[in-house]
Amino acid sequence: MQIIYCPAHQLGQSPYRQAVWELLCTYADSFVPPLNQRGSTTQQNLQPGSPAEELPVAYFEALQEQDFLLAVEREELLGFLSFRDNYVLDALHDGVPCVYVSTILVREKARNRGITTQLYGHLLSGQHHTDKFICTRTWSGNKEHLSLLNKLGFDLMRTIPNDRGDGIDTVYYRRSIQEQQQDPERSLSLWQKFLAYKLDTSVYALLALTVGSIVFVCVYLSPSSASTAFVPELALAIATSLLASIFCMLSETYVNYRSRQNDKLLEGLHAFGIRDLHFNKQALILDLLKDCSNYLWVSGCRLILTRKIAPSIARQIRTRPDLQVRCLVCPPWTQSYHLIYGEDHNVMDNYFTVFRTIQQACDGRPVPCKVHVIDKPLFNDTYKFDKVTVTGPFLHARDASGGRITANDFFTYDVIRQSRLQALMEGEYATLWDEAPLELDWDRFQDACRRYRPDMTEEEKAELLQKCCVPIGPERELLLPRVTMEYTEV
Repeated sequence: MQIIYCPAHQLGQSPYRQAVWELLCTYADSFVPPLNQRGSTTQQNLQPGSPAEELPVAYFEALQEQDFLLAVEREELLGFLSFRDNYVLDALHDGVPCVYVSTILVREKARNRGITTQLYGHLLSGQHHTDKFICTRTWSGNKEHLSLLNKLGFDLMRTIPNDRGDGIDTVYYRRSIQEQQQDPERSLSLWQKFLAYKLDTSVYALLALTVGSIVFVCVYLSPSSASTAFVPELALAIATSLLASIFCMLSETYVNYRSRQNDKLLEGLHAFGIRDLHFNKQALILDLLKDCSNYLWVSGCRLILTRKIAPSIARQIRTRPDLQVRCLVCPPWTQSYHLIYGEDHNVMDNYFTVFRTIQQACDGRPVPCKVHVIDKPLFNDTYKFDKVTVTGPFLHARDASGGRITANDFFTYDVIRQSRLQALMEGEYATLWDEAPLELDWDRFQDACRRYRPDMTEEEKAELLQKCCVPIGPERELLLPRVTMEYTEV
């Protein structure tokens, strides 16, 4: 199917003029009020009982003054969308010019194929107009159209109660197309939509079942199996069963895809780079940590969560000798920490517990963990497990008991690999890592642990750990070039 653009006043020169007329005549009564009771596409009086013509002649004449998008397949007109460019809807009382969609009509046999969605999508691309808004109106009982408008991101602008009869309201919808024009990357491919709708597992299962059925059909047709009647009969039975499973799963996948098609939330999350949302960051991190074998990145200011998962990090260091840990911290003695959490802090025990647990896990061998100290704000705690990045926003509030400022995560998301969001998150981590002036000296830290006492004041603990931090030498490890290289194609 192709979509053909026909400019205003040129439908008469189009080979599809007669087809448009026939569609109007066939489906005139499916509108409220019927099209043969309307004198134009923009009239305000839509009450029933208006003078009716036998055919929608007046409506068709007004329609020909507009631009058309024609959905054509093998020279047959399946449907159309007509619109007025640079039109001001008086009913919205804002004087904003828009693209006004006056009529959408799809042949009955071609419905449920997403043709209306494609017509709207073509219009939203902005190829044939310069307006920033698309508006339309319909009646409250037109459920399918209303559902589509909501999925496409249209906003309800005005409702006129009983405008088309008792209990039948006129509703006006509008959407800005500026966002879509500025960010064409948000348009997802078919496979990306399958991933966003969580249907990729169904696709893999279908492929496996298809391969299996082909194999057993080949066994059934193989001349070598003809010598034994049991083998071809069994192969045929299994192939038949697999084919039945394929048809059932294919139908279920299709239904799920259609029900979720153009889901603004799912597609938006995927386009943004978020794979899944989670509400238990610790459980997610512990689950990802089990398979982490190459490198682990950690960042934070207070290391509350990192202290909780420190035993699991130590276990991975023991079982995975090649695991490289990178920890980026903004500790309590820095100005950035004070700007976020103020003077009242009680977190130095977290620092000593985390670093001591990691050092003890090495059992005398060199510590595979580098700690960089920076005096710049960390806007979110980021964890990276090999290729999987986990982060999430948090809110600052006062602790109910101690009255101290605290930060609470309210959700967490793991980021889609090779997405722009992952490149940005890892780029932020690498940038701060490369700019950090200090690093933890593990020999000094081991000596500090001998002098560390739990009953020391926070200031004494901070001073003790601060003396373990030394300037980073010229042979420092740089993360940003590596991250940039990994995402050159993003």
